[in-house]
Amino acid sequence: MSAPDPGLLYMIGHYVVHIVVHHFDAELVQSWLPADLELMPQDISPPGKHPVNLLFGMESEVEVNWTKLLPGVQYNEFGMVIPFTRWKNAKYAYNGPFLFTPIIFVDKELISFGGEVVYGFPKRIGKFSISDTSYAVLDNSWPSDYARTSIADSPTVVTPEARQTITHLLQQPSVSQKADGSWSSSGFWWNLDTAALTDSTMKGEIIRYLLPGVPDGTRPFEGDGTSDFAAGAAYRMETDWTLTLPKDLEKDWSPWNDSGVPAVAPGAKE
Repeated sequence: MSAPDPGLLYMIGHYVVHIVVHHFDAELVQSWLPADLELMPQDISPPGKHPVNLLFGMESEVEVNWTKLLPGVQYNEFGMVIPFTRWKNAKYAYNGPFLFTPIIFVDKELISFGGEVVYGFPKRIGKFSISDTSYAVLDNSWPSDYARTSIADSPTVVTPEARQTITHLLQQPSVSQKADGSWSSSGFWWNLDTAALTDSTMKGEIIRYLLPGVPDGTRPFEGDGTSDFAAGAAYRMETDWTLTLPKDLEKDWSPWNDSGVPAVAPGAKE
């Protein structure tokens, strides 16, 4: 399935990423959202929990579709991506689900500036240490790794059922808030029907200092393959993606939503 119409200009790129699906306390995850957003009901995490995608990735061939403004940029990227969020007060044609990203680390200044200013993604510059069996990112303004994980890849290809769950967790449009308080939406198409997806075992921790409402210290996470998402999961993905430029919030983002959860129309009751 190809991406919905991304417009005349859009971003493209190639992504190799290890993803852990970790279940945090729902109350904690809600504290990472701006006041205008709330968590949606979902059936992937156990009661009282909410899934968060932890992405340990390497981007390449990133450019604008038919220009050379970004001639095949490469960079490393760690991000926390919260699925199943929505507007607290339904006021647009599409109310959710959205992906919301509370933090991203990259190692290219241009990508950090563009992501934060143009899209409203909270990108910070970090230093990365990556091997076939480990991945760590150090925040330049903090004397410790922000996130680190061990990686043990498996040749096991994820099942069609697991691919469907991954699609539910990732194939949602994004919503973000810029530093000036204004909002932005965009459509990221992961090409999950053709992505190479294999199981992985990952174990690591994230440092809590950037997570609102959490004391200093670390928060461990782990995932072992994709046989049981309710217990946590981990996998490797290689794919080519498409990202729209920021669009009007009034736009109907339904074509970018393949989460299995329909948008809630303004004023509708669940």
